[in-house]
Amino acid sequence: MVDAVESVRRGDEGPHLELALSVIATSARLGGSPAAAIDRTASTLRRRAADVDERDAHSAQARLSAHVLTVVPVAMLALLVVTDDDVRVASTSPVGATCIVVGLSLNAIGSLWMRHIIGTGR
Repeated sequence: MVDAVESVRRGDEGPHLELALSVIATSARLGGSPAAAIDRTASTLRRRAADVDERDAHSAQARLSAHVLTVVPVAMLALLVVTDDDVRVASTSPVGATCIVVGLSLNAIGSLWMRHIIGTGR
């Protein structure tokens, strides 16, 4: 059993699979019934999955806010460029174009920073 577990390991397992493989290999090395150890490992893995789900649920509002703060300014600029002559003229001037480029750059940086804070990388 130990040889079979070791043959599965490639070194790039995630922490969950690594834990399960370690428990199975240790149980096989020490002998006896591995049921209790495997059951506790399964319980630990279920708690880890529940923690991940809970963190995702708690960060949903932050992710939505980050998305809105990123999309609304760009959508508003597009709407104003299409509907307002003054905005269209200002955006085609060198100063206006520079302001738009700087604003879009700051918006992109802010979006990346919000993703980093939230921890999603999504």
